[in-house]
Order: sequence, then C-alpha cells, then structure tokens
Amino acid sequence: MVVDSLISDLGGSGDPPFLCYPVRTVKKSHMSVNLEVKGSLAKCLATENLIIEHKKVSTASFDVDRRVLVLPMWDRASSTVYDLLVGHEVGHALFTDNIDWTKEYSDVPKDFINVIEDVRVERLMKKKYPGLSKTFYTGYNELNNDDFFSVKDENLNDLSFIDRINMYFKIGAFHNIAFSDEENQFVTRISQLETFKEVLDIAREIVQFLNYKKKQFTEMPEIVQNTGQGGEEVDLPQDSEQNNNQDSIEIDQQSEQSSSTDGESQGENPIIKHQEAPNGGGSDPSNQHGDFESKTSKSFDEKSQDLTDKYSEETTYADLPEFNLDKLIIPNHYVHSATKQYYEYSNQWVKDWYNETEELIVSFPSTEGEL
Repeated sequence: MVVDSLISDLGGSGDPPFLCYPVRTVKKSHMSVNLEVKGSLAKCLATENLIIEHKKVSTASFDVDRRVLVLPMWDRASSTVYDLLVGHEVGHALFTDNIDWTKEYSDVPKDFINVIEDVRVERLMKKKYPGLSKTFYTGYNELNNDDFFSVKDENLNDLSFIDRINMYFKIGAFHNIAFSDEENQFVTRISQLETFKEVLDIAREIVQFLNYKKKQFTEMPEIVQNTGQGGEEVDLPQDSEQNNNQDSIEIDQQSEQSSSTDGESQGENPIIKHQEAPNGGGSDPSNQHGDFESKTSKSFDEKSQDLTDKYSEETTYADLPEFNLDKLIIPNHYVHSATKQYYEYSNQWVKDWYNETEELIVSFPSTEGEL
C-alpha cells in the first residue's frame, strides 16, 4: 500500500506540510515491518515533521516536549498491530498536553491517568481519521487473542475497576463487561472526554470513589445485637434503604447521627448500618485496588518485549550541534588561492630538486680511473 494513499484510506483530508515518500510493501499477517514506511505514516498522521526513532524497546512512546516518537523494532508483529501503535502514539502527539500534572494530582496513580488518557486520544484519533477505527478494532482483537492482557483465564467482571475500563474500551466489542450503576456513570463520562484536564479530574474522582468503597467494606462490622424486653438479645432489623446499593455519603452521615442520638438517649450501643457489594462487575473492594495499578496495562508492557527483534542492532541517535556556516564553508577564492600557492610551492620544490640532482650528476666522476 502506498503511504500517500494511506491518509485517504484512513479518512483524513488535506495535504501534509511535508513530503510523504510513496513506498510499497507486501501485506502479510505477520511480517518484518518496514520501519521507514511506518515512520513516514506517523509524520503524515501527525501533520508535522516529527522526529522518528526506531529502538529496541518493548512498545512505542512519544515525548511530548521534544516531539520525538519512538517506535519499537518488532519483528513478529503484524502490520495492523504496528499501525495501531503508530496511530495511538500520534494521538498523544496531537492531543496530550505537555504539562506536569504530578504535583497537582499527586494523589492519582499514573496507571489511572494512562488508561483514561488512552481512551480519550484513541477516540479523538478515530474521529479525525475514521479509517483508524478498523485498525484499532482488528489490532486489539489480535492482541487479545495472543493474550497480551493476561485475561485469557480470567473472568473480566472480576477485574479491578480500572482494568475493566481498560478492557471495555479496547476489547469491549468482543466481551460483555459488567459495571455497577455508579461505575457506569464514570464509563459514560470517560467515553465523552475532550480535554486532558477532564482526564485528570475524573481520574481523581475514581480514586476517591474507590477509596470510599474500600473503606466502607473494610470497616463493615458484624451484625450488631441489641437488648430487647426481658433482657433477651434480638437482632436489629436492617434498614431496607441500606440493602439496595445506596452507598452515598449522605446516607452514611444520617445513620451515624441517628445511631449517636439513640445511644445517648437510650443508653444503647450505636447501630452501624450494613453495606452490600454493588451490582455489576468487580470483586470485593477490600481485596482489589491494592496498589492502584492496572494489571492489564502492565501485562501488555511485559509481553510486548517478546515482539522485539532480539538480533537487531541498537540504533544510536545524536543531536547535531548548531553550526556557524561562515566558519565551515570555505570561500571559493580561498580555495583557488590555496591551490595556486600549493602548486607554486610544489613546482619550485621540483625545480630545486632537479637542479640539485643535475649538479650531482655533473660533478659525479665519469672514468674508472678516477673512482
């Protein structure tokens, strides 16, 4: 496929501000990827002359500050998967803000930002280049079939919330992934994100949501018993409103105030309401979200290393310093002058050598008797 025609195939419009060299390649299911072609494709998609570096790395990455796109030297990936990587990283080049969010959002795990930002940039790339939708669809299905996310033997509904979000937007077309009503609100909002600031804000909200859920379940007490008439212990009935997944902070505060008032007026132990696990996906929140890491993202990074060409030589890239051309380019008149001076000196040296040699020959004895 010719690189120039790829842009129209992907649904883009307009001419790139630089030359896209037409190079033909043979399309196979698995083949050695033509790195130069993919580099040209990345520049065309980004509509800027990105710096492309091909290195022995596990996966592609983009330096937003230096505008450097690093592409892996894979030898076992299909052309579709490689196009997926290129389209994904170009999405970061076009839509990810070059800001340091680690200070203002230090409470948000990096994995949360990465997963949600990936969803946003891929949606915007598919919007800009509609043809990429098929590339992402086919590429992620291929990666999933090769178990790049390590979920082959897993029940996707038992994954952590951030991993279910990751899988839903990557392979959700092939699997039915469950979310609770509360979680669905986040998923819907994530699918509509437009700015990187919105990504940061919703990632923080999700962390707060998970922390709240985890706290509710880890602090769940045993059924509290109270003393009835005649000194008999009876189980207190649970409030029906607490059994239908209404886990808002307002209800919790109301129950605490109510229990505190009852304990003071009647001398009884405070009554702590029970919380039930939300409907939908996710295991017990007390056991998940351990370090707030994305297991599926980590698995992809690890398994991508197996695609790297182990026998390829590492490529070294260096930035050339700025040159003062006035000091580097030798003027034409100087070249002529130096050349003339050299040959004049050479000719004079030849003449002197000839004269000295001639004198030696003339003065050399010519008869045997004189020897």
